[in-house]
Amino acid sequence: PIDLRSHAAALQGADDLLDVLDRLARRAVEAVDFCDHCGITVVDGRSVDTLGASDDVARDLDRIQYELQEGPCLSVIADKDHVEVPDLAADDRWPNFAERAVAAASLGSVLSAPLFVGPRPLGSLNLYGLRPGPADPHDVQVSLLLAAEASVAAAGATEGEQLRRALGNRDDISMAKGILMERHGIGEREAFDLLRRASRRTNRKVVDLARDFTTGRSPGTDD
Repeated sequence: PIDLRSHAAALQGADDLLDVLDRLARRAVEAVDFCDHCGITVVDGRSVDTLGASDDVARDLDRIQYELQEGPCLSVIADKDHVEVPDLAADDRWPNFAERAVAAASLGSVLSAPLFVGPRPLGSLNLYGLRPGPADPHDVQVSLLLAAEASVAAAGATEGEQLRRALGNRDDISMAKGILMERHGIGEREAFDLLRRASRRTNRKVVDLARDFTTGRSPGTDD
């Protein structure tokens, strides 16, 4: 079961919106039994983007839906109700997404929950499982709880300037992680952990360190 106190503490310890949403996405993978990857979609007008994710697989699965303009996360945003997909290969609602998602990530099941404050849609929390099968009712309730947490975090990001800043921050962090992955022969999670340790040691935000790193200034991530 999800530890609400631990979850709240993790969110409070985050230093910016992207860190909050990334932590929440990773928490979803830990808290929901069937979930192997999690992405958090945020919508601004007609634009949608992934501002939080447990890993690059989740980002890719979100991106496929944006490119095709079909998929459970977009349906959730339009309908403001959660969507369950027990067996993606046998589901005929989004055939193009299903074909690409199964081929790209062997995706078996999806559960997407809406993000909104009042009547305004903010995005969706997208839980991806490698194994087909219906979600346990408890998992559905946990996903709705996590979506409510993400809604609170993302509410301010839909103001245009903050969203543009968040997207820019995400790109800086992604570039820094890529450089660290190539330099040290490590994975995405390990690269982000290097940035986070440097953040704690220097008392600076992860995004500021990432920006220094991508512009050639050393942020102290070599230990």
